[in-house]
Amino acid sequence: MKQSLQVWKKVKKSIDGFQKEVKNTAKVEFFDNKGLTKKQTDTIFAFLDFHFTNPQAFDLLYTAIISRINNHQPISMKELYNHVRLLSQLSTDDPIYKLNNNYEPFYSRLLLEAFKEDHFLHSKIKLRTSVADRVYYDKILEKMNTKQFH
Repeated sequence: MKQSLQVWKKVKKSIDGFQKEVKNTAKVEFFDNKGLTKKQTDTIFAFLDFHFTNPQAFDLLYTAIISRINNHQPISMKELYNHVRLLSQLSTDDPIYKLNNNYEPFYSRLLLEAFKEDHFLHSKIKLRTSVADRVYYDKILEKMNTKQFH
């Protein structure tokens, strides 16, 4: 009995690992994984999982940045990110964080891609090099059908 339980646990672990591998393989279309460490790849996978299961986070960030642009207010991604994080109407499936700090560089770049035509905005934003630079944000926007915002 104990031996069959151990065999079942090994089989289950193998199946779970295979399912995760298949799920993550599908996400590789969204980024360049050449030369990335496992930790960097896992961070990108975590962002993609979070983003596609919690589209309301991007919607709130998008609305906040539009408001700032329309009111000619300075734009700080950190400030926007914290503002959206503190909003009571934002609820996500993350049991620990509404918005994980690790995702901020990804959302910064995703918003810049969504506002690709806004040269003024692009001239004001400064980004540091990040693993987030390896993501294909145009493909994410296509998947989200957010090109309609333009």
